[in-house]
Amino acid sequence: MGAFFVSRAKTKMDYTVIEHNYNIDLRFGLKSDKTILLAGYKSSKLYLKPLRLVE
Repeated sequence: MGAFFVSRAKTKMDYTVIEHNYNIDLRFGLKSDKTILLAGYKSSKLYLKPLRLVE
């Protein structure tokens, strides 16, 4: 069993999109679904794994 967390991203969060998921259902209020890597100087060194950004 894995673990996950949910967090609110700051508007100034620096990231790089590595994948777009275009198969989203707009009826549920989703705007986008992306897989990202953090690109900030400190955060990119502390957290290397991809994250999922859902808007």
